[in-house]
Amino acid sequence: MPAGSTPTAAIGTYPNLTVSWAGVTVSGAAVSSYTIRRYSEAGVLQAITAGCNGAITATTCTENSVPAGRWQYTSQPVKGAWSGAESSRSAIHEIAAPPTTVTCSNCTTFGSTSYINNAGRLSVNIQVALPASSLVTDTVHLTLADGASHTVTAATQSAAGGAGTLTFSGLNTSTLVDGNVTATAWVTTNTSESSPNTTATLVRDTVAPTATNVNDRAILERSAASARFVA
Repeated sequence: MPAGSTPTAAIGTYPNLTVSWAGVTVSGAAVSSYTIRRYSEAGVLQAITAGCNGAITATTCTENSVPAGRWQYTSQPVKGAWSGAESSRSAIHEIAAPPTTVTCSNCTTFGSTSYINNAGRLSVNIQVALPASSLVTDTVHLTLADGASHTVTAATQSAAGGAGTLTFSGLNTSTLVDGNVTATAWVTTNTSESSPNTTATLVRDTVAPTATNVNDRAILERSAASARFVA
């Protein structure tokens, strides 16, 4: 029996990994199935999840709901009662967990909504919380985007490893227009994978309220929006 061929893997729909390998033949006939195994980066055998467990008759499978971590795969051909040698392990592939929350630490908050006001628009601080599975080899990204497709992109930061919070300080939102602003954070890995996005909606409100004359008295229209404005 020949040995298995080294698989390749790629993220399809997060957090599923599609594993593929070259078929193996014995005397010109295809083997009956393959056993696929997943290992940690340290070489510890893992419990493979649905989609790639058991006897795989094709030369590709998709492991579903792969946990966060750095993984390698092997293939082993099977024909009847015979098994070939297990292949060498694949390249490392990382399932990166997304940030847990995105918040503005110096915005004005009314209820559950955070507002970027006139005084703070030139220096917005955004905090991105990372999960316990975060690795030092991960890179954290952040953008702010308004409803007119204007975007502010923060300089990336390296994750510290483990749970923690990164602060993206002094973001200048002068190029954004008033209204909803979407803060989007995500993680990329040094193995070219990417996590899903984590988002938060802020409201940019930098226009001062106007005064009106009611019953010969000048009053300032104090709506919730005007209360948020700081000149």
